[in-house]
Amino acid sequence: MDSVKRALTFSTVVLCCGCLAFLAASLGTEKWVNAVPLREGYAVNISDIDQEGRYKGTINVGLFSGYKKLDPGAGARENELKITDERQKYPSFFSFGLWIMTITFLVMALLFGLLGTIFGVLNTVTTPVELITGMLGLYVWNILGVIASLMTIIMWAALFHTALINNIMTQEELEEGWTSKDKAYLSKSFWYVLIALFFYFINIVLVHLAITQPWERRKPKAVPDQNPNGVIMLY
Repeated sequence: MDSVKRALTFSTVVLCCGCLAFLAASLGTEKWVNAVPLREGYAVNISDIDQEGRYKGTINVGLFSGYKKLDPGAGARENELKITDERQKYPSFFSFGLWIMTITFLVMALLFGLLGTIFGVLNTVTTPVELITGMLGLYVWNILGVIASLMTIIMWAALFHTALINNIMTQEELEEGWTSKDKAYLSKSFWYVLIALFFYFINIVLVHLAITQPWERRKPKAVPDQNPNGVIMLY
């Protein structure tokens, strides 16, 4: 295999490993959404919120669990969140379908990253005969990785903008005066998927270059010897 082609193919392996790392981190961390809720009507002045943290809270939400810390004015209360439990208690908390689709596409993106890594190593050390195990297969897995990552982003963005941006509190907390409306934002676990999407896209470009080999077209063509045998013709 051409050394440049081999180097490009190995680069896809490195980037696929990066995809796996970021996607696994997004799956396991609790920072898909962060919120800073306030207990409206209870703060005496702005220093109560900004300096002492009274009547203020912090919420981190992941795909499966989260963390909640609320200070109603008499000291902070900390609780661990289980997303499935919250969804069962409050069915209107968020769209169950969008949540399931987010997890499904994220797992698929991880799977395609694993396949891309395996196929990248295979094509670096050897030249497979079958098309699907060769560079074409490497092309396919990275394209599917882009699609799965993009769909993960779309599903969670839809979930966030249709539910979580307006409310991330329980009914009891709402009755106590807590609100998180317009105080929630997408956090790093979400952006990890975007980084993985970018890596997959770079891999597609690298595989395209490895297949088309544009550097070969720029090499000067050898001019055939017009008199290969050194014969001098006399007329």
